[in-house]
Amino acid sequence: MAVQSKAEMLMSRIGWVSYQRPLTDELIAKYQQQGLLPTPLPIYKPSIFDYVIGYSLWLMIAYIFIHFKVEAFFKKRKLIKKG
Repeated sequence: MAVQSKAEMLMSRIGWVSYQRPLTDELIAKYQQQGLLPTPLPIYKPSIFDYVIGYSLWLMIAYIFIHFKVEAFFKKRKLIKKG
């Protein structure tokens, strides 16, 4: 599955400052003529590894949330039994 988007951005760096600006069709053609961009532009296709890493972050966040909720539940339950 290839990711296709017209919202391509050009990252520029001037000294320590970096900024982004939209990459229009005119800029793409200009930079391809100057040899700064390849012709044709390669298609971005994330690998399985990219998906695994990307989704594992969400799984870690869910695990941490559930872990603390369960831990709080058992601590509260223990305090109720003591008191």
